[in-house]
Amino acid sequence: MTSTALDALTSAIPRSVRTGHEVSIERDPASMPGHLTKADSVWPGRLRRIIRAGLKLWNQPALVETAELLTTELVTNAFRHGSGTDIGFRLLISGDHVVIEVRDGSPDRPVLRRASPEDEDGRGLALVSAMADEWGTTSDGTTTWCTLPLRKGSDHPMQRTATPVPSLREYPAIQLPGNPNTVTRARTIARSGLTVLDWQGDVHAATEVVAIRRTPQPATLLTEEAKGTVMDWRTRAMRLAGEVVRPESRWHEPVATVPRHEFVPRWWQSDGDAWLLRDGPAAPDAWLEAAYTDQTLVTRVDACPADHAAPGAMASGTPTSSSTLPSLVVRMYRHAMIAENSDVLVTTGTGYGTALACARLGHARVTSIDVDADLVKAASDRLVLVAGYRPQMAVGDITGELPGAYDRIIATVSVRPVPVSWLSALRPGGRLVTTIAGTGLILAADKTNEGGATGRIEWDRAGFMPTRHGADYGPPADDVWQEAAEADGEDVITSRYPLLYPPDAWDVMSMLELQIPGITYRRSMDGGNRTVWLLHPDGSWARATARGFLDSPTVHQGGPRRLWSDLDRIRNRLNREGALPVYGAQVTITPDGTTTLTRGSWSFTL
Repeated sequence: MTSTALDALTSAIPRSVRTGHEVSIERDPASMPGHLTKADSVWPGRLRRIIRAGLKLWNQPALVETAELLTTELVTNAFRHGSGTDIGFRLLISGDHVVIEVRDGSPDRPVLRRASPEDEDGRGLALVSAMADEWGTTSDGTTTWCTLPLRKGSDHPMQRTATPVPSLREYPAIQLPGNPNTVTRARTIARSGLTVLDWQGDVHAATEVVAIRRTPQPATLLTEEAKGTVMDWRTRAMRLAGEVVRPESRWHEPVATVPRHEFVPRWWQSDGDAWLLRDGPAAPDAWLEAAYTDQTLVTRVDACPADHAAPGAMASGTPTSSSTLPSLVVRMYRHAMIAENSDVLVTTGTGYGTALACARLGHARVTSIDVDADLVKAASDRLVLVAGYRPQMAVGDITGELPGAYDRIIATVSVRPVPVSWLSALRPGGRLVTTIAGTGLILAADKTNEGGATGRIEWDRAGFMPTRHGADYGPPADDVWQEAAEADGEDVITSRYPLLYPPDAWDVMSMLELQIPGITYRRSMDGGNRTVWLLHPDGSWARATARGFLDSPTVHQGGPRRLWSDLDRIRNRLNREGALPVYGAQVTITPDGTTTLTRGSWSFTL
């Protein structure tokens, strides 16, 4: 491609969204290992022209000579030693570095060696090592990359504004003027924010851009490609790993090396009254602090994903998707007793938990599923971009038919009861781990020869969002709230116990939820008065108000159930026996999914 043609191509892209170029080169079928054919040998020069145009676009002329040399060495090495039918090249901005990446399809990693004075070659990688800021290969060995630091005063888009970067889209190739009989063909994608460009034919003779297709996507994604330190995420990830797992744990390295912030570029943060949008690339320090703190980050409220929210947006409603706190993801995986040869099914969400599983097992053993197609697409793109992971990604209801057979099923969503499809998808001796909806109970069970499963409620606790069967959960209990907010109850009592907000007492809440599933809890502070509400979709409600922390609350109740009275009976049992029987209970699941918990004389069937 001539410099005029490339300038025409790049100048057509809105300046605020230029982030990089990607080229896929179809190798000459006649090429042999160790040699470049005449058709292949033109590509280093063509890529140098793309380098010059790209760095000119980013106001980085001082990097051109070095970048051209590095590209020539990496691409030539790929042609000589790569085993694939095509070679991939990418030039992109990643934080404060330019990244040059070449994929050759060969799992054999390049080896840095010292060439003897008599050797005619073998110095290329040494040159890359000496001139690049950093260099390396991906874990599968198929891609070699190097970085150069941006010079001060650069005008690249990531320094001007946080911009959306879409996933790659497939379009019919665009025929540009040129010689249709040429043996060199390329499909080039300019990953340029809103713009995807394809061209085909003799790219060297192309002189104009025929068409531009715009594909707006509001998601913000600052891609680091797990290469070169961008900000200081690696230090923070190492610190997080030290906080949530022991150094000898096989989960330590995944937590320390997976860039969680890449999977949560935007999230919702509660201020008590509403959910406020947080944009990571717009505030990198806050982004890293949030991502590498052991906390859950809410990424979807009702039907509003943070990825697609307008800057400065606010939301109200119920969280419907999140990036689970890393320590809990690891604990769920440990409860699953995953072996090195386990094929696992996990839930998708942002894709961070999937990335941890891929880092531990390799992506070929991982399947990830979510009911939300947009979440699956975003997670899939990030898994590839960040670490080159390509697990099987499935869109579907996890309580329905599953896409394969597995040794482990780990759900970071809650269910009630255990779906029959899980028992069908588990291999003999396979293990499932999940939580019971509305409770803090982690259920782990192993498949039996009869097709059921046996296990226990772990001596651990976790709360996950229940499974969704569509874009959102069912309607909230707002109609019940209208009455419960201030109305006098059909029954008015004084509780014998101090005011309790059940979600603060996991065992009590879990016991109540087993008996009466679907309760919603609310609370408020008005002056010195504290009030707690229990609301149920069947119209039952309770409102308890007390002033002092040890004062017995006045309770108003209405509807078909007396929710606070049920709560007090559970607290009676706790006082009488010293503990509730839910944790440590034995679990029996029949082949039809009937789930029974038993501990001592207590038994409960879901």
